[in-house]
Amino acid sequence: MQLDPVLLTKIENNDPNLTSLNLSWKEIGAVGGEALARAIAKNDTLKTLNLSWNLLGAVGTIALLQVLARRCSLTTLSLRGNLLCAGRTTAALAKFLECNDTLVTLDLSKNWLEDEGAHDLAKGLASNYTLMHLDLSSNDISNECIADINLLMARNHQAMLARRRQFITGIILLANSISVFHQEPLWDRLPKEIKLHVLSFLRYHGRESINKDAQQIYQCAEFIVKNIEECKLLIQQRKNIKIMEKSDGINHYRFRFFKPNLMPISSKQAEPVQVNKRTKRYISCT
Repeated sequence: MQLDPVLLTKIENNDPNLTSLNLSWKEIGAVGGEALARAIAKNDTLKTLNLSWNLLGAVGTIALLQVLARRCSLTTLSLRGNLLCAGRTTAALAKFLECNDTLVTLDLSKNWLEDEGAHDLAKGLASNYTLMHLDLSSNDISNECIADINLLMARNHQAMLARRRQFITGIILLANSISVFHQEPLWDRLPKEIKLHVLSFLRYHGRESINKDAQQIYQCAEFIVKNIEECKLLIQQRKNIKIMEKSDGINHYRFRFFKPNLMPISSKQAEPVQVNKRTKRYISCT
């Protein structure tokens, strides 16, 4: 299937309304993969790309990955069911992962990958600290290779948590400087270049750096500023700061400090609490 020229033009021209693109089951093949690669080579706005079940094969996939290795704004990429196998394709995947610092989620399931391809992926992941989710299900990879890749993914998760703690610490420092009377806030004292860098991070790079989007970051920062006195009290008491996040709907989140030692004790046995792991998470700061 030939890709729509209008769509390719939108991609090339960085259409601000085109941040997510689902091309699954379009059977674009190798030719379509190469055409898409040429368009993406000029794009900085696309964040999510689903190319599942498109028969890209080695030629289409390599063309795309070579472009993404040089220029990539994607945080989510699905190559599920594209007959990738091993060899040049997984070598290109490894090269892409080595130099990429934006991708958070990668789906490579149902691709006939074996241990040779898994070794290539592991080589690429060794230099990648931002990928958080990798789907390798329904391939023919041994448990030993999967275990090696899981170790690298666990390392990435710990690195992300460390970056998140650093971010929370920075927000607390800024909020504290605002709360001190007769003192110029720290934000006002920062050089313009640093302010622009911070604002750019908040707007465009939160997902790949700390696995939070701009709305989550803004609402969390707002919570910290409003509750800075309680924050300072916890710090004075040498307690770890843990913030619980709960989704109240699309793009709206509620935050509160997690204090397990302050939970009320009832004479009756408490009933188990059902926690939705997809809507509640911890943001820890030590």
